[in-house]
Amino acid sequence: MAGLLHAYRLAGLQLWEEMIARSRVSQRSESLLRVSSSVWGIIDEYSNAAAESYREVIDDLGRKDQQAKSVMLLSLLEGETAHSEVSRLVRALNLPEHATYLVVAAELSGTGADPMPGIATRLRAAGIASAWATWKGEFVGLLGCTSESEVAIAVNVVAKRAASRRGISRSLISLADARDAVHQARVSLRCTPRANIGVRRFGSAPLDVLIVNDPSAASELRTDVLGPVLELEPRDRAPLLDTLEAWFAAEGSTAEAALRLHCHRNTVLYRLSKLTELTGRSVSRPSEAAELYAAMRAARLA
Repeated sequence: MAGLLHAYRLAGLQLWEEMIARSRVSQRSESLLRVSSSVWGIIDEYSNAAAESYREVIDDLGRKDQQAKSVMLLSLLEGETAHSEVSRLVRALNLPEHATYLVVAAELSGTGADPMPGIATRLRAAGIASAWATWKGEFVGLLGCTSESEVAIAVNVVAKRAASRRGISRSLISLADARDAVHQARVSLRCTPRANIGVRRFGSAPLDVLIVNDPSAASELRTDVLGPVLELEPRDRAPLLDTLEAWFAAEGSTAEAALRLHCHRNTVLYRLSKLTELTGRSVSRPSEAAELYAAMRAARLA
């Protein structure tokens, strides 16, 4: 762009000098002076037109390049790339050939806006190469880390300023396992309740993975254990489920649960008693508490 505009300025200057030379011969220098603004205005107009055309071509090339890289990335993630072609695609995507890879999946908003603006730049600043594309309603990325410390850094960068649900796969050494890693990232994404914002890495919540992987069984679990609770009006149902969740988060401490819920300890005890009355299960009995916790997670992830 700079070279193009410099050429236009040089050409304009050469034309102007030729006009001056001719006006002197014809004794019309005064007339040239009167139209000088128009002459330089025309040169400026054509310079702007050339610059705009240049930008359009560059933008078009950039879009085509991004589309080509998206196709290459999705080919790797779908596991449809011939083994002999993997190295070439990895190099074309500017990813390290010998690395520990992570797959990231981020939920797209209803508008389709980028849910992780600037993520590639932030990762690059941390020394981590990545490639990204939109795929099946999600924003997916392949990250190449050259050490375990970089894996931890990459997870931290992805987790920062989360604006949507995000899932991260386990580490993988071979891109032959990329398809499984995509599944792991997508399952991890769904391990955060739909209305919430958060980041989960595959393996960090094994119970949630079981629930998400089998929606039919999860639905039966919710109905069998929490059926009477779920049939209540939302204003009556929500406090009971919130109390159950807070009690488990507080590791069974009624006082701590009360602090989390900003209510009195007796209110927590009353709600837990109401849950026992409705479900026939008590948090004081380990096996029944386990069923209540699993059903509560199934309700949150529904």
